[in-house]
Amino acid sequence: MFTAHNILLPNGRKTIPDSDALISESGQMKSVSRFINLLYRGDYYGKSIVDLGCLEGGYTVEFAKMGMISTGIEVRSSNIYNCKIVESEFSLGNLRFIQDDAWNLERYGVYDVVYCSGLLYHLDRPLSFLKMISRCARDAVIIHTHFAPNFDSEVFRLSSLVESEGLSGRWYLEHDIDDVEELDRFRWTSWSNKKSFWLERKSILQAINDVGFNIVMEQFDWLEPNVVSAMSEGGYYESHSRGLFVGVKR
Repeated sequence: MFTAHNILLPNGRKTIPDSDALISESGQMKSVSRFINLLYRGDYYGKSIVDLGCLEGGYTVEFAKMGMISTGIEVRSSNIYNCKIVESEFSLGNLRFIQDDAWNLERYGVYDVVYCSGLLYHLDRPLSFLKMISRCARDAVIIHTHFAPNFDSEVFRLSSLVESEGLSGRWYLEHDIDDVEELDRFRWTSWSNKKSFWLERKSILQAINDVGFNIVMEQFDWLEPNVVSAMSEGGYYESHSRGLFVGVKR
């Protein structure tokens, strides 16, 4: 059963039948595809992308449909099972999935673009992870993540502002699970660490620059058509402290 990625399959079925919100039509997917199109001016021939912590493979398959050589890396067996369903349904020669911890990215070589959505805020050493990403990214990194707000959140139970790896942020308790089989069933938590460090927004921008991306931006069009309301008090961006960050090597 799919729990997150509603994918329109070639036969017309959806992976989440009761939902009309397709991942291909999401603001995030449209925003990311616009950035990649700008980066390569629509020429994706031979360009590769890796989707870290790809969950059920929704974004990974969209990148493959764009024409990129697309690889998804996912650690949970419950999620990789769904990824393999997606792989078999689409039968694309430029699509593959690997079951592994995203921390082992360097085992699988270098990619033109590294896509990291919904993963950075599940890690306890985000700066170290970004350093590894930089070693594996020729051109760009795209990161969709929560960030630590500079106020006490009413949505998430976060620690006070502290420093870790020399950057400011807040700690978040993920779980206290030791059993791997039980942890596999909790698809929306961290894997190898029980608490995560959410970087502040400014720390994310600084870290992306520090690890080797000399063009650093935050992209806001994923919030359209209601950017103003999303970024206003009580809006999703303001209340959930989540953004789309981009780093480019030039």
